[in-house]
Amino acid sequence: MDYYEQLIGDYFEEKGYFLQRNIRYGNNNEADLFGINPKTGEKIHIEITEQNKRLIEFKSLLEKKFNNKYLKGLYKNHFGSSNKIKKIYLVWWHKSNNNYKNKRELEKKFGVEIISYEDIFTYFKKNYEENLGDTRKIRHLIDCCFTFEDNTKNNDV
Repeated sequence: MDYYEQLIGDYFEEKGYFLQRNIRYGNNNEADLFGINPKTGEKIHIEITEQNKRLIEFKSLLEKKFNNKYLKGLYKNHFGSSNKIKKIYLVWWHKSNNNYKNKRELEKKFGVEIISYEDIFTYFKKNYEENLGDTRKIRHLIDCCFTFEDNTKNNDV
């Protein structure tokens, strides 16, 4: 597990989800995170990318990560059903990125909520004082923010 997956996991755990990480399935496939919120019963499947892909590559990734033939069985094994699983894709887009401007269209087409790392960083920054006691979260936030700024400056497609 890398820093990004840990940071995203921290975020969803703070939101009340219990998570399972790096779920292997099919022929060398892996789902990044599955989660369930015991208070609401909401079930989530989260995929995380650290790459800033072009739109055509991004559509292909969405198809591969969320619409492959193995997922219904995997959902049934982990959640007891393949119905009503919220699909979330974490992307390395700055809000000025051209892909981000197509976000709503992509969400509707693929039935996936797209969240930018920028949104996660904003959450932790806003809650910085509450998280001050957990240095792991602060370390991840600082590491990721610097990497995020470097990537958006150099790779904004």
